[in-house]
Amino acid sequence: MCFGGGGGGKTNRALEEQNRILQEQVEEQRRFNEELIARQEAEAAEREGRIGSATGAVNRAFSNRDDIFNRLRSATFRLNRNELEDARDTSRRDTKFALARAGTLGGSVDVDKNRDIEDKFNQGILNAQSFAQSSADSLRSREDQIRNALLAIAGSGNVSGSQLSPQIADALRGTQAAASAPSVIPNISAPFAQIAQSIGNLAVLSGLLPQSQTAVGSPDEFSGFNINNPGRRFAGTES
Repeated sequence: MCFGGGGGGKTNRALEEQNRILQEQVEEQRRFNEELIARQEAEAAEREGRIGSATGAVNRAFSNRDDIFNRLRSATFRLNRNELEDARDTSRRDTKFALARAGTLGGSVDVDKNRDIEDKFNQGILNAQSFAQSSADSLRSREDQIRNALLAIAGSGNVSGSQLSPQIADALRGTQAAASAPSVIPNISAPFAQIAQSIGNLAVLSGLLPQSQTAVGSPDEFSGFNINNPGRRFAGTES
């Protein structure tokens, strides 16, 4: 008698079915892995594309910017120079009136005070040059910080150049607005303020003027004084 022949065939078919299922699972996993890798590569390529697009947009927008900073420097210097020239001219006029009232017009005090005015003006010009350069450098530094911040956003790969354009435009407008608004050194005319007053103080100490007499006069006041004798007015001016 022979037993078990049929059982062996069932076992083989069961193993074959298991192998088939296993192979299908392996194949399915292989396809999944390939699709995942392809998707990741595509996403990486898209990300690199966005980085290149956004980084390029930032770099193009912020290239060749020297001209705008040079314009700010020039405008700032011109503005401060004009303020200094006005202060110098006012100081010259006030000093002339004060010298006339003190009876020292044309003397050594006259020479010293006018030299003092020119020294203060020349120092003011140096300060204006330094201030103008500092203003331009400060604006450049601020824009560099904004540029670096935009490059960091571009480097994240989350935005494209077109998506970053509004922020780039805002940054450029901010720089342009700042470059169009040069500023003046605070109290730029202050060094000139006390020159004429010091003449009056000197005259009071010398007994040439009463203590109540102001040092700085107007052109009308000046026309009524006798330069050779500040205590006496010209004819026709006495009340």
